[in-house]
Amino acid sequence: MAFSDKLKQLREEHGLSQAALAKQIYVSRSAVAKWENGLGLPDDGNLLALCDYFNVKEEWLMEREDLKKQLRIDKKQLGHILLCASGILVPALCVVLGLCLTFTGDMTAALFLPPRSLFAMICGAGPNPPSLFFPEMKGVLIAFCLSAAVWAGTAVFSVLALALPGLRAKSKLCLFLEIGLIALSAVLFAALFAAVYLIVTPMYVFPSSF
Repeated sequence: MAFSDKLKQLREEHGLSQAALAKQIYVSRSAVAKWENGLGLPDDGNLLALCDYFNVKEEWLMEREDLKKQLRIDKKQLGHILLCASGILVPALCVVLGLCLTFTGDMTAALFLPPRSLFAMICGAGPNPPSLFFPEMKGVLIAFCLSAAVWAGTAVFSVLALALPGLRAKSKLCLFLEIGLIALSAVLFAALFAAVYLIVTPMYVFPSSF
């Protein structure tokens, strides 16, 4: 029997709720819920407190297989953290690099203009479009949309993972869900940019190459 099942059985045999047991060993109710759902193991201090309270031996309550399972969970969590970090940092670095390669004095001046004028400047609009950086800026805008999609998808996934503890135990589902959220965010950001472009275009004279 796994540690999570043993803990739940002991708690129910003593007629305790998760909150009541948590109060007895001075931990949060969510910690007890996490242990019973198989999402983690108590540290040495909490394990000793559980054994003393239920009057059982540590070797019986937590077996070697439980420790192996926890190691597998820790590896999966580390892999997810690395995936999230790379999904955020890589697009951010691409955008920063793109801006460094294409940033000009005209763009610096445009930062002090109203948002609509800034959009027109970036898109190469207006009576004197900044043609020096106009072609490259389309690539920067695309990179920005993709990066924003990654950030948004990762943020939504992180909120869901925190709100649904059982989700974190399903690594494949987590991967597909995060990829799906990023793809959905990419579509939404592309649609948003297209909508803004269609609204702003009639207000300015855009270059024919756009």
